[in-house]
Amino acid sequence: MGICDTREEREALAVAGHLNAAHIELVALVRHLESTGTWAVDGVRSVEHWLGWQLGLSSAEAARAVRVAAAFDTHPVRCGMFTDGRLSIAQAALAVTVDATRDAELAEVAAHCTLSQLRVFVKVMKLADTPRPAEDPEPRREFFEFGTDTDGWLNGRFGLEPEHGQLVKHALEQCRDALFHQRSADPPADPVTDREVVANPNTPPRVRWVDALAEMARRGLDGEPSELRRDRYRINLFIDLDTIIDGVDGVDGGDGPSACWITRDGVPGWLTERVLCNGNVTPTFIRDSKPVSVGRTQRIVPERTRRLVLHRDGHKCRVPWCNRTRWLDVHHIVHWADGGPTDTWNLVGVCDRCHTAIHQGYFTIEGNADDPMGLTFRDRFRRIIPLHPTPPKPGAPPPPTPVEYRHPYGERLDHSEIWVNPSRIA
Repeated sequence: MGICDTREEREALAVAGHLNAAHIELVALVRHLESTGTWAVDGVRSVEHWLGWQLGLSSAEAARAVRVAAAFDTHPVRCGMFTDGRLSIAQAALAVTVDATRDAELAEVAAHCTLSQLRVFVKVMKLADTPRPAEDPEPRREFFEFGTDTDGWLNGRFGLEPEHGQLVKHALEQCRDALFHQRSADPPADPVTDREVVANPNTPPRVRWVDALAEMARRGLDGEPSELRRDRYRINLFIDLDTIIDGVDGVDGGDGPSACWITRDGVPGWLTERVLCNGNVTPTFIRDSKPVSVGRTQRIVPERTRRLVLHRDGHKCRVPWCNRTRWLDVHHIVHWADGGPTDTWNLVGVCDRCHTAIHQGYFTIEGNADDPMGLTFRDRFRRIIPLHPTPPKPGAPPPPTPVEYRHPYGERLDHSEIWVNPSRIA
C-alpha cells in the first residue's frame, strides 16, 4: 500500500500535519503551565481540569497531553519524534508509557506502527520489564489495621489471603459497577474537589474505588434487619450549643459551629456546615460539656422546599462549570448557622462535590438564587470567577504551520513474530 496515491490521501496527510502542529503547541502550552503553575486558579484542581475548562478537551485528551509533556526529560527520543511530526499525540502518549530504558528501541518501531499495533509492542515490552515476584520465605498472615486521625480521616492497611482477597475484590467491583450504571444516565461534571476531571459529557462517568468502598459500607449498614442495631451504628454528630449561641468559633465570625463525632474526634468546620446545610441529621445538643437532649432525625431543608429548589434549578448543579444532574444537595447561600433563612432565594442546588468545595473555601456563591442571573461566584480571594473563557479577538495569529506526517503502511502484524530484548531495568 503506497502513500499519497490519491487526492484524498494527500488531503488526509495535510490534515494530519495541521493536527500534529496544533498538538505540538498544546503540549508546549502544558509544559509552560506546569513550569509556571499558572493553571492553579481557585476552583481548578489540575492541569487536566484547566484544559477541559479552557479548551473543551475530554479528560482522556487532556491526560494524554499532560503525559507527553511530562515525558520530555525521560523519553527524549520519542518526544523528539513527536515534535518532528513523526508521531501523533496518541502514538506518543502510548509510547512514553514504556520504561525510559527502551526509549530508542521503541522509537525504531513506533513510527511504522498503527496505534493498535503499537499497543501490542507496548504490552509485550511492559511484560518483559515486569519483575517476577520472589517466593515468600515464610507463610503470610492476614491483617487489617485502621485508625482515625485528629482531623477525622480514617487511615489503615490490610493484607488478605487469596480467598478473602477475591471476595473483597469482587464485592468492590460489584459496587463500582452499580455506581457506574447509576451515574451513566447523567452527563458527568468537572469534579471541583478531585484531581481527575471529566470535561466531555460523552465520556463515561468515573467511579473511584473509594466510592465503591463507601457504597459497600452503606450496603452493609442498610442490610441490617434490626432497627435497633441500625440506630446503634448510625453516624451521629454532636453539636455544642454554647459555640452556636455565643459565637465562639461559630456564627459571629468563626469557622462554623463546634462539633465532634461520637468518638470525640473533632469535625472540621466546613464539614459541620455542610451537614447542617443539607442532610438528614440526628443532633445531640451539648451545653456546659454535657448532653442536654437528642433531637429527632430531621432534614435541615424541608422536603417540599428541596423539591421546589431542585425544580427551579432544573435538577442540575447550579455551578456554571458543572453538569451533574444527580447526587444533588441544597446549599444555603448565607449559611444556616449564620442565620441564613431556609427560603428559596437563599437555597441553591449543587452536586455533592461542588458542595464540599464551597464549604472548603475553594469558591463562594452570593446573590439571589430565584433570579436566573442573580448569582455571583468568587474565588477565595474574592475575585469574580468568569463563567466562560474570554473568546479570542478577531485577528488572532494564524494556525500553526503544518508538520509533515507519513502514516504507517498498516500491514498485518503477526503477534508470533514479535520479539523484544530482555529487560534492562535493574
